[in-house]
Amino acid sequence: MRAILTLLLISSSIALVSCSNNNDDGSSTEFAPRTLSVLVGGGMGTSSLNEYFPRAIEIRAGDTVRWQFNGNADDPHTVTFSPNLDAVVDIVPKPNGGRDEFIFATSLADPSRGRGAPIESYRPSGYFNSGIMFGYQLSDEIPLIEEFSLRFPEPGSFNYICGIHEFHRGTVIVKEASDPNLPNQVEISQAATEQMKFGLGITNALQEFVRLNQVLDREPKTDGSERIFVAAGMGSPEAEVLEFFPKKLEIKVGDTVTWFASRFHAVVLNTEGSPPEFYLTEPRAGPTPFIVANPKVLFPTEPTPEFDGTGGLWSSGLLGYGQRPGGLSYTLTFTTPGTYGYVCPIHRGMVGTVSVN
Repeated sequence: MRAILTLLLISSSIALVSCSNNNDDGSSTEFAPRTLSVLVGGGMGTSSLNEYFPRAIEIRAGDTVRWQFNGNADDPHTVTFSPNLDAVVDIVPKPNGGRDEFIFATSLADPSRGRGAPIESYRPSGYFNSGIMFGYQLSDEIPLIEEFSLRFPEPGSFNYICGIHEFHRGTVIVKEASDPNLPNQVEISQAATEQMKFGLGITNALQEFVRLNQVLDREPKTDGSERIFVAAGMGSPEAEVLEFFPKKLEIKVGDTVTWFASRFHAVVLNTEGSPPEFYLTEPRAGPTPFIVANPKVLFPTEPTPEFDGTGGLWSSGLLGYGQRPGGLSYTLTFTTPGTYGYVCPIHRGMVGTVSVN
């Protein structure tokens, strides 16, 4: 009986030792701090993925997360930690500006880490921000931001947001510095790849639809003409194709075209030259210039509801959900034969034509 009790005590001791992270001297195992990467956005050309890959990452206290801009799609992103994520905004009135002067919030445009400064350490009450990440450089005055790093010294679960896309959110879960059961970079990258497959499935299918160039819907009007509907962008918020559906439309004189958009697009025709840029810059006393939202794109400019191929600039204003200046749709009736090009200035590759016969 005594032998059996001795074996049970030894077995229990072995089990306790095997489940513990303590060393022989009673100290905890310490792992070297790591730098682990998360991808920001994704997609190529007019296929845009608006997520962090992966959305959630588990790390040890003392590790650093590096967010890297991914792909070359035209949607910008930020990595923004704030005590109140719902208070993060993108476009705001310009300080001391006119009624129609709006800028991207300097709290988003300015990185919280100064040039050449050491990597910041996260604290729950702080504000940490990457600056606006674009797939291309807006101007010589605004440096291209391709990555952002933040060190996490304490355990906890910390949420962050893309200031441009309010639905685009992520989480950093920080475990104890002695936790041995956490993913390495290979496993994190595998999780990112698996997550990305879903969005790519959506955008790849929609790109096939772009090639078909099919009209989504049309309805007859009482005078014998038709109303034709064109989508400005299509897909889920996290996986969108930045195209017009269809991008090459053929109609008759007197027909009406209605463009509709669920988020952040514009329809702009300019009969007297090139379409306007959406992102403008103005100098300011700060880390970056003002990034100005061009009022010619942001607000509707419509000489008349009937388009005859003249009149200069025709703009829907910013379309989409969330009280955009242009609402959800934009309608023009075409009265003169010709082929007319138009663009969404917010997304460089988003172009279309209306051929009026």
